[in-house]
Amino acid sequence: MVGHTFAAERYREDEQGEPSSEIVLSVRDLSKRGAFEPFNFFVRKGEIVSLVGLEKNNARRLIQDCRIKTPSASTMCANLSGGNQQKTVIAKRLSSKIQLLVLDHPTRGVDVGAKEEIYKLIRRLARNGISMIIMCDTLEEDIGLCNRMLIMKDGRLVCEMSCPPDKKPSPGNIIALTV
Repeated sequence: MVGHTFAAERYREDEQGEPSSEIVLSVRDLSKRGAFEPFNFFVRKGEIVSLVGLEKNNARRLIQDCRIKTPSASTMCANLSGGNQQKTVIAKRLSSKIQLLVLDHPTRGVDVGAKEEIYKLIRRLARNGISMIIMCDTLEEDIGLCNRMLIMKDGRLVCEMSCPPDKKPSPGNIIALTV
């Protein structure tokens, strides 16, 4: 999302080792009714196994739900605007029916309109019961989005602060706790 190219160096492919023959996990007949057919797989010691699915109906639903602007469901994420790329990252997590989402600077580098869309999406996720830990670009954004803040200084927690909609602290209140 920051313009990196798809290159072997980026993924340290030259450091990929050969896994051992020892099987550490063996799965038989893994299935989920209505989602995927039963399949078998194993994982060997030192092996990295990636499960990848192309879960179209789900993609179309998430594009609509998250209001991702794209020419089609098959458009590569890298070809979307920054804001739509960010919304796609969140949408991918939603397809796994997560309960907790960690958002590290979810609006970094996106335009004002995309920020507003991401804020709406974050609020909708919370209303739907998804818990989130966020770290935003500005104190104002953190304060505006959160229910509660954990304030750190020099690597330790110095304060836990409630942030109800009608009594949000000011950035000055937060800064005063860390001085």
